[in-house]
Amino acid sequence: NFTCLMTRWMNFRRKTLTAFFSALMSAVFAGPAFSARDSWEVLLKDIPVRITTADAGLNMSFYVLKQTHEPVLRTDDGENYYSKILSRWGRDLTSRNFILCPDTSLEFAPGKKFTIDLFLTQISSATKGFFPDSTITSDGSCVRVGFSKPMHRYLDFLTLYEHAPTIRKDDLMEIGLGEYLPISVQPETIVLRRKHEVASGYNSITIHKYTGPNDPNLDNRGISDFNRMQISTIPEWVKREYAYMDSPTLQTVVLIVNHPDKEIRKIVYNCMDVDSLRRAFYPTWKEFGDVQNVLPVGVPGAVPGKPTQHCDKAMRKTLSKPLVLINFGVNNDKQMAAFMADFKRRTGLGISVQRLKDTDIQRTLYQSPRKYDLAIVAMGAMRPDHTAFFDYLVREDGYYDFKLKELGKLYARLQLEGDTVERNVLGVKMAEMVATDHVLLPLLQVNR
Repeated sequence: NFTCLMTRWMNFRRKTLTAFFSALMSAVFAGPAFSARDSWEVLLKDIPVRITTADAGLNMSFYVLKQTHEPVLRTDDGENYYSKILSRWGRDLTSRNFILCPDTSLEFAPGKKFTIDLFLTQISSATKGFFPDSTITSDGSCVRVGFSKPMHRYLDFLTLYEHAPTIRKDDLMEIGLGEYLPISVQPETIVLRRKHEVASGYNSITIHKYTGPNDPNLDNRGISDFNRMQISTIPEWVKREYAYMDSPTLQTVVLIVNHPDKEIRKIVYNCMDVDSLRRAFYPTWKEFGDVQNVLPVGVPGAVPGKPTQHCDKAMRKTLSKPLVLINFGVNNDKQMAAFMADFKRRTGLGISVQRLKDTDIQRTLYQSPRKYDLAIVAMGAMRPDHTAFFDYLVREDGYYDFKLKELGKLYARLQLEGDTVERNVLGVKMAEMVATDHVLLPLLQVNR
């Protein structure tokens, strides 16, 4: 089961390799075709437009990275750490000094070894970007990382897939130390192949993009995994032949309000009826999980129920041009247009709903200046941790063209705080601050 969500703390830039290396890697992966019976077939609502650790904070990208990459450390039970790519690692009793020794017998691909130099470069970039005062050295076989004060959360930092060792194959794909190689990334399919084939097990993974209620893959008996689909979209033959249940995830869907005028944000927050908006955005869904703030139930600070909204006749305003909402939903254009027409009638605010191509999603969401005022996005985590739900609210390549300075200060404290109780207190404060500033409207907690 590779259905997981991931948190994200920071972004870092990796050194890219030469065009010659890219061409060489393309030749390396031009292997023989594999049998369809040997493939695990998956249907996803959205598929990534590229495979890169820089996108590890995005739900579907993380889904793929879990197959292609391996983090420096793992903590599958949330408590005990271990590594599949280090031959040795440790820390002192003060959690100020750490030693990390890469297993240099590992390869990204045939002839492309996991070297101490590559590990030093990438771990230095990741660590220095987040902990500028750290000291990082190498003795040729191990990397030593030192801090001026205890850094208990550094081990958690090393479990993030953003910091997993990676090399570049081409403009669309990076290769990690995971069990699978990326073979191709297309608009409607992603193909991965196991590096070392096994006699019992799947030697390839094919990920198909769900294109709507008429998607022929809904009748494809070769599809093995519908787990990432909303239960209302799963075909009846799957429900008949398999046991299933609808369960909550650590994921919320929110309306991002990227507008510097707090009065505009307040109108959007209070007058966009939560139930009507989510039914317009997800017209085929039958039920929704309510949540009052950005945190899903299961994360300390979450509050069940819908957010409190007070929309009155005084909340009216007109702008010289409509707000722009980018729409990534499936087959919902008619419903969204009707919802926005009613919203304008009640508030005076016009909203232009614009649909983008899948290839434009990454550029539109995160590149400044952003071309939207409103966007419905999902936020999620693989474990009950607050950082995933605030990261993209404060980072430069997040969702906003204006800075949430006070939220950013609390977030910086949250990342370094090792005490669980204090982290929960900070998480609650941040959720309250997000609601007060009306920078996003919680719509639902995702159930699958």
